[in-house]
Amino acid sequence: MPKHKPPPWLKTTSPPARTHAGVPWYTEDEWAKVKAAATDPDRLEANYKQWMQSAEDSLRKSRAQGVVASKVLISCGELLAWCARHKKENNAQARVQFASEPGARRHDAGK
Repeated sequence: MPKHKPPPWLKTTSPPARTHAGVPWYTEDEWAKVKAAATDPDRLEANYKQWMQSAEDSLRKSRAQGVVASKVLISCGELLAWCARHKKENNAQARVQFASEPGARRHDAGK
């Protein structure tokens, strides 16, 4: 056991905690239902193909920035029930919050 403590600048530091994020992910049918029920449908792309391209780009950028981003498959029914329980509108902020909740991880859509 050393008799002296090392100076603070020699101590090893822990790496910074990594940010984890759930990314809302949809099948084509569920995306259409979510968009139809959304209070901000203009925030979603015009069609599923465009949404998929945008979502893949966002996922790639998040991961490049060191975010541990997981696709979370969203069911419109579960999302709307969650919104009702939490007194939230079906908008972009709520969809991201829903996907980021620990319970949503069970719907992980893969990498």
